[in-house]
Amino acid sequence: MAEKATKRIHMRATPSELSAINRKARTTGLSRSRFMIASALGCELKVTAFDAEPVREANRLLANATGNLNQVARRLNEYGFEAEDVVAIVDAIEELDGQVRELRAALNAMLESGRGLR
Repeated sequence: MAEKATKRIHMRATPSELSAINRKARTTGLSRSRFMIASALGCELKVTAFDAEPVREANRLLANATGNLNQVARRLNEYGFEAEDVVAIVDAIEELDGQVRELRAALNAMLESGRGLR
């Protein structure tokens, strides 16, 4: 029969430390106390859960930003700004759009790798 946990441990943590501990415990599927005991004893902890919602939300916001950038580019062309100004602005928008696409790809990769964790 397994030994019953009867002893309590009291400790203090900063709000950010507690948040990090809770987040890591959730990814392993353990309670906070089991996670902390396993960590302290050097047990190998495997990720069993992945909260994809923050990644989805970031992806949604990036999609909105990309759409907004395209609207700005259309308006610039529509209202006839100086050609070199439009070219410079469009170049900047295209550079930002490329960075947004790279970030979205990285977020999607995180999301896909999280789905494979079990």
